[in-house]
Amino acid sequence: MQTEPKMQQNFGANNKGGATPSGDARVLELNRIADQAEELLKSLGDTGGEAVAAVRTRVKHTLHEAREKIADQSAKARDTAVRAAHYADDYVQSNPWRSVALGALAGAVATLLIAGALRR
Repeated sequence: MQTEPKMQQNFGANNKGGATPSGDARVLELNRIADQAEELLKSLGDTGGEAVAAVRTRVKHTLHEAREKIADQSAKARDTAVRAAHYADDYVQSNPWRSVALGALAGAVATLLIAGALRR
């Protein structure tokens, strides 16, 4: 008799802000802010002054940290998706007929919802 693999309740438990739509929006926003900061640095050019140099240094440091966080979040999201795909594959391999039945049930529900929407 085959045993079912244990289901993890939350694939992203260790992933704060991981593979969620809001996480994607945050990454896009961070990228946008980083691009704007780079444009600001380019527009400053070689403008002199101690204050400008200090601002440039701070912006470069902050930009570097933001890029690292973006890369880290992307890696975590990718790892979460890979773990979820492996779990799904293991489950389907262990329970092929149950998976077929669930797929058929999902198709039937989708058909009923679409047919109901078309009647209106």
